[in-house]
Amino acid sequence: MKATQAWNARRSPDMTTRGTSQPDTLLYRFEAQLEFVPIGIVAEGLRMANPFEGRVTEGVFEGARVWGIDHLLVRSDGVSVIDAQKTISLGDRHVYEHLHGYCLPPEGIDMPPLETMLSPGFQWPDIPFPVFGASTFRTAWPGFAHLNRAVARVDGWASFATGRLAVDTRILSHAAPAELAGG
Repeated sequence: MKATQAWNARRSPDMTTRGTSQPDTLLYRFEAQLEFVPIGIVAEGLRMANPFEGRVTEGVFEGARVWGIDHLLVRSDGVSVIDAQKTISLGDRHVYEHLHGYCLPPEGIDMPPLETMLSPGFQWPDIPFPVFGASTFRTAWPGFAHLNRAVARVDGWASFATGRLAVDTRILSHAAPAELAGG
């Protein structure tokens, strides 16, 4: 309890030097374009390596370029497991983000067999698939060093038909610094 109180007392509300100061605060919203690159069917499901690129439209990184690759696994039950590594670039300042999450088939959608998804004539329905997960960060950018101890919630959607992706990233918590953990 003392460690948490001490940590909260040290946090600054200044968005430019400490990022978000309250848990569950929007860190950023971005929109991107995905390219779907199937690797093939492996033991766990349909493996894909999907590059994406877009821009932050709202939040502390507004205007920043967001790019990366999602090592997606579509399981036979239709649930997609997300393992996305992305970089947020604002000029010469960068933040690395690693997202683990899920992309779910919308309610009432029967997913076809994995083999069908690889068929040349297969077309995804033009509907948003919900995306959710959790992210961690790494940066050497002093103004956002607090993100190195942050955990964020990610919510959004992706369209397999158009490749459009929209995501909100919200800070859930900042871990207490090691020097306060025993206090």
